[in-house]
Amino acid sequence: MDNINESLNKLQELTPEELSALKDSILAEFDSLDSQENRTREVVDTMGALADAHDNVVAEESRREVEAEELSQLAQDAASRIKGGSEDTEE
Repeated sequence: MDNINESLNKLQELTPEELSALKDSILAEFDSLDSQENRTREVVDTMGALADAHDNVVAEESRREVEAEELSQLAQDAASRIKGGSEDTEE
């Protein structure tokens, strides 16, 4: 759980591959705890913390997707302005 917490502290700095690996680690650790028959308060608390961590990773993935779409649109707008401006001056 310590490695997961360290990665969560620098969530926005992680590469897409690191983010995916973090998500896999969270799910693997959760599955390990979920399969235990004797669930103590500590185990259940850790499961809750892992669920919160998973939510944070999913939110970061969504934020990155939105940002990529926005950047793509801004790039298209800039290209349109440049290309549109070039065509007007050539005519």
